[in-house]
Amino acid sequence: MGINELIEEQTKIKRPILTPEEQEIIEKKIIDSYTSESEILLTYFEDGRLLTCYMTVVNMNSLKRSITCTDPYHNKIKINFKDIIHIQ
Repeated sequence: MGINELIEEQTKIKRPILTPEEQEIIEKKIIDSYTSESEILLTYFEDGRLLTCYMTVVNMNSLKRSITCTDPYHNKIKINFKDIIHIQ
C-alpha cells in the first residue's frame, strides 16, 4: 500500500445517520425533481466520502430503494436512498 492509498484510507468517514424527518424531506425533494425533471444539488455517500453534484432524477425504483440520475454531462449514476445525505 502506497502513501496515497494510506492517506485515502485515513480520510474516509462513516455514513451519516439521518433522522426520519430528514429522510422524508429528501424523499419529497427526489419526487419533486423526478416529476418536474428539475436539477437538484445532491450530496451522497460513496466509499467513505461525501460527494456533491448537480443531478436530475430520471428514474425511481421504490422496490430497490434507489434512484437513477443524470449529471450535467449526461452521465447516469444509480444511488441508493440510504446513501443520499442532503438535497438542495
